[in-house]
Amino acid sequence: MIGPEAVRLSVLPAVSSVGLATLPAGSANGLVLKGAKSLVDAGAGESGPEEVVPAPWTDASVVTRTADFLRAAGHAPIVMKRELDGFVMNRLQGALLEEAFRLVASGHASVEDVDIGIREGLALRWSFMGPFETIDLNAPGGVRDYVERYESIYQRLHAQMQSRADWSGPVLDTIESERRKRLPAEKLQDRQDWRDRRLMALMAHKRRMAGELPQ
Repeated sequence: MIGPEAVRLSVLPAVSSVGLATLPAGSANGLVLKGAKSLVDAGAGESGPEEVVPAPWTDASVVTRTADFLRAAGHAPIVMKRELDGFVMNRLQGALLEEAFRLVASGHASVEDVDIGIREGLALRWSFMGPFETIDLNAPGGVRDYVERYESIYQRLHAQMQSRADWSGPVLDTIESERRKRLPAEKLQDRQDWRDRRLMALMAHKRRMAGELPQ
């Protein structure tokens, strides 16, 4: 059990990970509880895992106890080795969004087709595996075999990904127009409620599959 001296938690209720990820662990966006060596961020995303981020002076035992506490409460924390702007989840999401905006801005794909690529493709496996486990299983000999087979393809793609679309530029009009055709603004709240129900159902399903809940 973590004592009151151990952890700094955000004082903002139900905040997404963006709210914490934009500030370093040494900043005053949370409540510091007794002792500099005990400073750690445990920022929660909307539906994802908490990101445990030590300050440069945080004692390693505090990080361990924080992560153990979260796991004991049924969470799956991400434990970073040191601070980095955006933490883990926002950086991964940012990389994906950059390419999504770029594909639409360049006229290579529609908004819906980009969503289909994730919703009906990558997200299916990503809902129970991460990118490294995915590629470890996507080649007969595991991750090294995957890299030997496919790195050259991604090197070529990387060269095409060095420019970025201006998210607030003309592409935003395209994205908003396509989204509002599929979902009128007055239906946003209903769809947000639907999303939350689906997320809760998915998390319950994952727990059942892991044997954590009765069938």
